[in-house]
Amino acid sequence: MSPDKAPSLAGVRESPVDDGGWGRVLEGRFRGLRSRPIGVHRPTGRLAQTRLGAVDVFTLAGNAQRVSRSAVAVRQIPLDVAKVTMMTRGAGRFSQGDTDLEVRPGEFAVYEASRPYQLALPDQWSCVVVTVPLAALGLPTGALSHASTRVHRTVGVGGALRSVLDEIGQIGATSPGARHRLGVAVTALLTATLADADDPVADTPGRALRNAVLDTVTSRLADPSLSTAELARAHHVSPRTLQRLFEGEPRGVVGMIRDMRLDAVRLDLTDPAMRGRSIADVAGRWCLTDPAWLSRTFRARYGTSPSRYRISALAESASDPR
Repeated sequence: MSPDKAPSLAGVRESPVDDGGWGRVLEGRFRGLRSRPIGVHRPTGRLAQTRLGAVDVFTLAGNAQRVSRSAVAVRQIPLDVAKVTMMTRGAGRFSQGDTDLEVRPGEFAVYEASRPYQLALPDQWSCVVVTVPLAALGLPTGALSHASTRVHRTVGVGGALRSVLDEIGQIGATSPGARHRLGVAVTALLTATLADADDPVADTPGRALRNAVLDTVTSRLADPSLSTAELARAHHVSPRTLQRLFEGEPRGVVGMIRDMRLDAVRLDLTDPAMRGRSIADVAGRWCLTDPAWLSRTFRARYGTSPSRYRISALAESASDPR
């Protein structure tokens, strides 16, 4: 194969890229991502995209090149998403801040698009890239920054994530509701993979208790009796001990519960199956019954009103580029 040609992507629909158009495709799909050559040949590639509600899955392949999102692009086009780059052919070198990682086939890096980064790709590479809204991950403060400092392997829970991503390009036409639920599943698998990663403090009693409390909060978000006192009672600790467990959360336990409920509302607003329910009804499912607080807090966190967010999300879901 000629070195200035990109390998084809078996089994997926590709975006047509004319001569010199690869850079425009990358910049358009990834909001400010730029490509530069490594060697004498101009960058070329193939790209397929599948939209799964608020989650996007891209399958890419190309020749030797360096892709980057600069500090200028980060300022001009802010993105509150986590990105996963999972190599399937060739080894890429990922850099962000002080982090420098070699990512080989069967491994992935996860990082925030809100910070500048660079990925150097060898000749004849392919990868899967997933973008997930940061709020949808529901990770503790600092967890994503910690996860971005290491390479993750696609074994265990990560193997399940890879299997799902391998099949995404093969699923064919699906309803918006089905795509939305697939996006929720991909997000859950990514969160589980990161939680299952080898963390040197994962087995400490404090971390184990914190994880158990988070599991309880997640399972009881729709329970109006959920409170700091109720969580402390359920886990046989004092409210003060519980507060210390989550002292890294800027709004404490109560604020964390509200944030998780707010994101549950946001997720429901992207679900085509929920389009017939009013915003007040959706919020009420998650024990958020103050419309003024909901509107004000939702806008502060997501940059728009709940109604406009729903309209935009459902329109994007209906316009799957496949």
